[in-house]
Formats: sequence, C-alpha cells, structure tokens
Amino acid sequence: SASAVTRTVEECARQQVRCLYFLAEAGDTATIRRLEQQGFGFADLRLTLIHQSPGAGQAREIPGIRRVRAEDLPALQRTARISHHDSRFYADPNFPRDSCDALYDAWITKSCNQGFADVVFVAETAGGEPGGYITCTMIQPDRGQIGLLAVAPEARGRGAGGKLIQQALSWAQSRGAAGVITVTQGGNVSAVRAYERCGFVAERMQLWYHRWFDAGPIR
Repeated sequence: SASAVTRTVEECARQQVRCLYFLAEAGDTATIRRLEQQGFGFADLRLTLIHQSPGAGQAREIPGIRRVRAEDLPALQRTARISHHDSRFYADPNFPRDSCDALYDAWITKSCNQGFADVVFVAETAGGEPGGYITCTMIQPDRGQIGLLAVAPEARGRGAGGKLIQQALSWAQSRGAAGVITVTQGGNVSAVRAYERCGFVAERMQLWYHRWFDAGPIR
C-alpha cells in the first residue's frame, strides 16, 4: 500500500540501506504514484508466464539436451556472463556491469552445484559442447518453475532454446506438475516469444522500482 511505501522508505533511511527494490502490481496506481513521489525510478516490467501442463508419465528425452555435468560449468559461466543483459540490474546504471555479470555467474554456479535448482539441463552443440542451459525447480508439489534460460551466441538460431524449454516441461510434468511458471522481463521479446511458442501465456504483470538513497534526500 502507499502508506507501507512511506514506512519502508523511512526505515531504510534509518538503517542506511543504499538501494531498495519495490515490486508493484501493474494496476496499483496509488502505490506507483507514491513510489514516484518517494524518489523511486521505474526499473523493469516483470512478466510471469504459465504453462498449464497436467503431469503424467516418464520424462522424455529431447534430442541434443542432457543433464549438466561438472565439466560443463566453465562454459555455462561464460554464457551466463553475456546472456542476461535484459534484466533490471543491467538496465539500472547504478549497478556496475561487472557486478551484474558476476551475479549471473554465481547464479548458474549455485544452480549446478549448490541446490539453487533441482535440475539443470544443457543443450549440446554439434561438437558436444554445452551451448545453453535451463534451470528447473519444483516450487510446489504440483507446480514447477523455470529459473535461468540462456543459449550461447554460437548456438543461437538452431532451436536450442525451444528444446530446453520442452525438456524442462517434460521434467516437471513427470513429477506431477499441473503448471510450470517462469518469470522474465517484459522487454525481453525473444524470450517471451520463445515461451509463447512452447504454450506459455501471461499470468501476471508487475513493475520493478528502484530507490537509491545516496542519490538524493527522501521526499
């Protein structure tokens, strides 16, 4: 609510928080107006997509897609550092780009070996090298979620992204998922189209706002 925005901003100022994120519902005009009055700037459109997919049977194997291996990680880290530039972090000039690169490097690393994801699938190039990845998690007994999806530049234009999505759907369905969601940036048109081609539809739209407390006084 608008009053909660004011209280949160005041508390963050007392705690010397440098940056505050706020995720607003797209139709909540009162809160959005208050955010702007409090010095927040629009950062990104957050789009939640859903695939309604009754779970059944064994997970099918998509040609050219396999589970991640330990030796894949360096290639996946390189892909992660150059593949998520449509995110709100890159759009905000207050975040150094090398820090944004490091964020996605850490994200795929922890997805592969520290439990950030239940499973990571890799798309192989013609030479057997990892040319892309998708991370998958069961967030509820009947709902799966796709986290990160990326295809390396040299593997793009060959259907790898669609195959990775189909593998994620098959994996979630085999575990009883009645629906699979993913969150992407509204401006990431290529990702939105890839998901739509695989049967995803928009479920929810939200707006990310950022407030940098060292950029000016609280109004």
